[in-house]
Order: sequence, then structure tokens, then C-alpha cells
Amino acid sequence: MIRTTTTTAARPFSRGLANVISARAGYGPAIRKVSVTSQFHSLAAKRPQVAVPQFRPVLIPQLRYATKTGVPKHDKIDAAAERKLGAKKLESYPEAVTTDSSVRQVFESSEAPIEEEDHEVLRGVKQDLNTIKDSFALREVPRESYYLGAAGTLPYMATSLATLYLSYGINHVPTGSSLFFPLETAQYYLSVLEPIQIGYGAVILSFLGAIHWGLEYAQYGGHQPGYRRFAIGCAMPAIAWPTMLMPLEPALITQFIAFTGLYFVDSQQGVRGFAPSWYPTYRFVLTFIVGISIVASLIGRGQVQFVGSGKPTRAEKLRELSEMQPEARRQEEEVKSQRKAAEAAEAAEEEKKNENKTEDKGDQVLVTGRWWLLAICLELKPRTNSFIPAAYLSSLDLVTASNTMSFDEVLEKAAQDGTIPGAVMLATNTSGEFNFQKVIGKRSLQAGSDDPLRLDSVFTIASMTKLLTSIALLQLHERGTVGLDQDVSEHVPVLANQSILTGFSNDGTPILVKREKAMTLRLLLTHSSGAGYSFMDPKLQQYAKYTGKTVTESSTIDDIFGWPLLYQPGEGWAYGAGVAWAGKPLGISRITFFPNANPALEGQMCDMSVRENATGTLSAAPPGLPFFGILKDCLGGEGAYADLSDYAKVLQSILLDDGVLLKSETAALMFQPQLPTDAAKAGLKKAMEDPSWAVGDFSGPNEYDWGFGGILVAGDDHHVRSRGCLIWSGAANLFWFIDRTAGLCGLWGTQVMPPADQKVEQLISLYERHMYALGGK
Repeated sequence: MIRTTTTTAARPFSRGLANVISARAGYGPAIRKVSVTSQFHSLAAKRPQVAVPQFRPVLIPQLRYATKTGVPKHDKIDAAAERKLGAKKLESYPEAVTTDSSVRQVFESSEAPIEEEDHEVLRGVKQDLNTIKDSFALREVPRESYYLGAAGTLPYMATSLATLYLSYGINHVPTGSSLFFPLETAQYYLSVLEPIQIGYGAVILSFLGAIHWGLEYAQYGGHQPGYRRFAIGCAMPAIAWPTMLMPLEPALITQFIAFTGLYFVDSQQGVRGFAPSWYPTYRFVLTFIVGISIVASLIGRGQVQFVGSGKPTRAEKLRELSEMQPEARRQEEEVKSQRKAAEAAEAAEEEKKNENKTEDKGDQVLVTGRWWLLAICLELKPRTNSFIPAAYLSSLDLVTASNTMSFDEVLEKAAQDGTIPGAVMLATNTSGEFNFQKVIGKRSLQAGSDDPLRLDSVFTIASMTKLLTSIALLQLHERGTVGLDQDVSEHVPVLANQSILTGFSNDGTPILVKREKAMTLRLLLTHSSGAGYSFMDPKLQQYAKYTGKTVTESSTIDDIFGWPLLYQPGEGWAYGAGVAWAGKPLGISRITFFPNANPALEGQMCDMSVRENATGTLSAAPPGLPFFGILKDCLGGEGAYADLSDYAKVLQSILLDDGVLLKSETAALMFQPQLPTDAAKAGLKKAMEDPSWAVGDFSGPNEYDWGFGGILVAGDDHHVRSRGCLIWSGAANLFWFIDRTAGLCGLWGTQVMPPADQKVEQLISLYERHMYALGGK
């Protein structure tokens, strides 16, 4: 109990204590830390006095009690009340006990508590998790401080996430462009973020130091000896503001150390009573968020090299590596050739020693050995090429046959000299570290049009629609709506009613026989249903000439593809309208089949260009939609218009097998041979003996089967593709591939007719080789 006297000398001391003592409902002893200062020095001006030493903080028992008249004057003691209070037996008030109370033993029983046996194994872990959860909930923090502190971390998180995004684009995209920004723009934004992040960190550190000044001025917990809190408040700006003059990484590291060190100082202040009890936990949560943001920024910027810094960027390193590969590959092939030649010569010498035949036969053996050696040397052709052979460049009339150029230079020259109007190229791999995007050229060759081609320009994708329709139909198969080997005649009655065109009589009359076999979904998706293209098959062209059948605008699938079948379903193969018939019942709405009805696509459509066979020059095609013009039905085999960056997302989903479009077991069917009969396989083999009708680089006729959505590589003869690679194209010289073995997919897009243009196919081949060299396994 505190007692005071009414002496004049003691009144300043009693008044100082009166500022410390507070009254509340209920009473109970407690320990209160009081800083007893030299307030007696106020008497020094009145009379001489011996100097009073500076006292350290002491613990004084404080009695809290309630009274009707309020707190009594300290210079007037209520003796009766105190006697009554002294005679009263102390009673416990557990609700008055707090976590920081120093008198818990007064209210607690002296008997040891009996702990209930707990058999839960993870109880301790759960308690720890609950403790962490309660700490981060910050329930004891005043709401004003809570909201202001949370708002203060937002700029840090925003600058950190922006740094990560921009740095990822610079570090991982070989072309130097991220999803939205080209290289120079991304580096510019990073340079803008640098002073913002460092400057904001300096402001926050200064503010946290100033909090200690405020606590000292408010005498929270009493005066702290040695002006320690003032020193903390001055130290933070002294550390923070010079970081704005430091290089980026040292500045972020210095601020990280300052934030962490100040947190430990604040924790000690809270334990000693010089800061609110909730303040250390509050500071820990906020420091944790800021620290993670700083670390993320450091990681994101770790490998960024800016243009003009004197250090090569990642794109420049990849370009240099690509340019170095021809010489390295040539040296490697020389070593292999020498080794193979030595082995062949050794084998031939051994064979010569062991022969017991005549000299003539010996000469014959040597000749045979030379042919065998020649065959080995011929087999040593490179399997992958990221360089540009001079023969290709010569055929494109880009440079002389004795020179080579980088991949980027070839493309730029092709766009400038009119080999192509423009092109969009995309590729990615399974690791996510390789994301290639490149756009060159113009959107149109029409007179007066100088609009550059963009990544989001809309292309006529023609037969690339088949992949999308195949995926949609496989989704129906997953749901049990239709089976792959189920007869779908009821869904395509016009096709099902068609007869088989077996030939023509002497007077030119078509010979037609009745269809006898079922029309299944598998046959439609693999071009073995008997449905062909009238503009590709000679028999259908002769039939059209005899009947006068034509395709007009505003047509439907029934009008366009209502032609006789070329063979009984499953007994042949012919590239045709099977997928278009399969897509007829879908009512596809996620792909743009009617671009003129979509205002959002206005001004984004790429115009078609046509190559003159006589001169080889490229000119603009007549205005309007190519191929079938304005349609009524969605042509699931050839009628879509698409942003190629969106189409590439479909390829990537199938490559990653992420389950977004198809279940894993269903997607695997796309990469398995699906031709149902030997007759169908023989038909495809015959068609691939002269693949000039198909866009892309194709090897021997025995190399292929058909999967769902495209042609399937079933051999190992191609320069870069793996067995099981799925590829296909669009009539306007577009091309895509998905190679799960190599972990790579890619897409080339341009708008040039006629299909399989030789100059464009050479560029496609170079593009494909370059992508495998950069991003393949």
C-alpha cells in the first residue's frame, strides 16, 4: 500500500505517483513499474539542497480499488477506510488477472494441478500451429494500428511482385520479351521500380524509428535511461536514407538487415515494458511480410543484365550459343567421322587378313568394304541443326550459297524482301524455362496498309481447326456421350446417306454403290471414313464436272461436303472432311467461326497473300474472308479464325498433360496410332509418297500414322522430331507440333497461299530445328 505525507517537499513526488496510479472496478494488488525521477530538484531554486541521485526503475505495490467518490486526495488519508480494508480478507478475482500480471500466485492454489492424460500424438503440433495462427491473427492489436500496418506492406508486396514478373520475362524468354512487355519496356519499368522500392523502405525504417521517440515523449513505461529510445529513433534514418545512394542489391540487403535488427530491438523493448505487449508480435508479422518481399526482389533481379550494362543478356547468350553451334557441331561430326572411318578401315583390314579366297574375290570384298564405309559416312548426317545451311539460304535468295546467317536475320530478311508478309512464332517446353515468342512483318500486303503484325492478330487457321474439334469430341467421349467406335450415322445423316463413288463408265457416268459399313467417330477423326475434299481428289472433281455441283457462299456443311464417299468406311485413307462432319453436332461457340460478327476482331484480321507461280512474287489476295466465305455452319475441320497465342495455350495444355482439356488417359490416345485397318495405313503411306499437298517438313512415307488431331510420327527418320510427335498444319502455311518425348511444342503462323509453299516450308523447317535446338530435351 502506498502512503504519502502532506509535507510540501513530498508533494511533487506524490503528484508524480498520482499520474501513475489508475482506479478501476474491483481491486487487487499488482506490481507496477514506476520510474522515480529527480523531481525533488524543483526545490533547488527555493533553498540549497544536496544533489539527489538518479534512481533506477523500482517495483512499487499498487492497490487498485473502487470508490463512489473517485480516487481520494493523496494528501488526505482516509484512516477508517484503510482500517476496514486492512481487516478484510483477501478474495480472488480471476477475471482481473491478465497474462502480464505479476501476482498470479496470490490467486492460484498451492496444490499442483492435475493434468489429464492425453493420448493424441499430434497435440503438440496442433498447439504450435494454433499459436502461430493466433500470432498472425493479431487480435490484441488495436484496429487502427492493424489496418495502417497492413496497408503499409502493400507497396512492398506490389513492387516485389512486379519485379518478379518483369525479371522473369527478361531472364527466361530468349527473345527478350515477356507476356506483355518487350525487353526494353520491361527493363525501363524495372529501373522505375528501383527508386520506389528503396525510397519507400527508407521511409518505413525512419517511421519505425520515430515510434520510439513517440514512446519516450509519452513516458510509456517511464523514462528509459541513457536516452536509448532517442538513439534508436536517430539510428534508423541514419541507416535508411544512405541506402538510396547504394547500388540496388546492397541497398535491399542493408534494408533487410535493418528491418530484422529493429524487430529484435522492439521485441526487447516490449519485454521490458517500454512498448505495448502486443507490439513485438505486431512487428514480427509486418517484418516477415517485408522480408519476404525483399528476398523475392533480390531473387528476381539476381540474373538480370540490362542493355548497355556491358554484360550479355540472357537473349544475347542464347543467340551467341546458337551461332557457336555450327562450328561445334562440325568439329563433333569430324571426330565421329574419323572414328567411324578408323573402325571401318580396321574391320576391312581384319576381313582382308582372314580371307582365303582368290585375289579377284579379295578385290571384290575390298570394293564391298568401300561401299560399306561410304554408307557409314552418309549415315553421319547431323540429327539436330540450329544453324542455317547455305543451301537453304541460297534457295531463298537471302545470301550467297557460301554464307550463313542467324535465325533472326533470316526471318527479318524474308519479311523485308517479300518472301513472306509476316509470321508469328511461339514455342514452350515442359520445364517452363523456355518460352519463345517472335513476331515479324506486316498484317497485310494491301496497298496503303502498314499495320505491323501483332501477337494477338487473328489468323485464318484452316485445317488447324481439326485439332480443336478433335479435343471437343474426345471430351464428349470422356462424358460417355459418344463412343469412338460407335456408329454416328444418326448425327450426320447427309453423310451417312452418301453412296460410294467407285469410278466412271465409258461415257463418264459416275458408278455409285451403297455404303455397307458403319460410320464411326474414330473413322471420321482419322480421315478413313471415305469422306474426301472435292478440291483435292480427282474423282470428286470429275464427279463435280459431270453433275455441275458447286460450292456457293452462305453454305452449310451439308452443301459444302455432301459428296459421295471415296471408299467403304475403314477401307482406305483420304485427307478430307471427316472432322468437319464430326464437328457438326457440337454447336461450337468457344472458337470464332464468324469473325465478321465479332466487333472485337475489327482491324485485327490478317489478310491473305498469294504467291504467283510464274514469278514467285507475293501479292495481296482480294479482300474478304478466304476459302468458303461467309458460312452458316461451324466448319469443325477448317473454318476457325484464331489468335495464335490462344491456340498455343491449347498445345501447351496437351503437352503438359495438365488435365484442363482432357484427362490424362484420353489425351494419351492422341499420341497413339489410330488408323483402324491395314488398308487405311496403306492409303496414308501412298499419300505421303508425295507430301507436297501437306504443309511442313516430311520425311519418308513409312514414317507416319494418324493420331487424334494430326499426323503421328511413327518412326525415327526425321531430323529433330521424336517418335510419337503429333503435328499438323493449316492451308495458309501454318504449322504446329507437340513432341512429348522432347518436352516441346510450337506454332508457326503466316497467311500465304497456295498451301505447301516451298519458300515458307523452308522457313518452317528452320524454325522447327531452331526450337528443338533451344528448348528441346
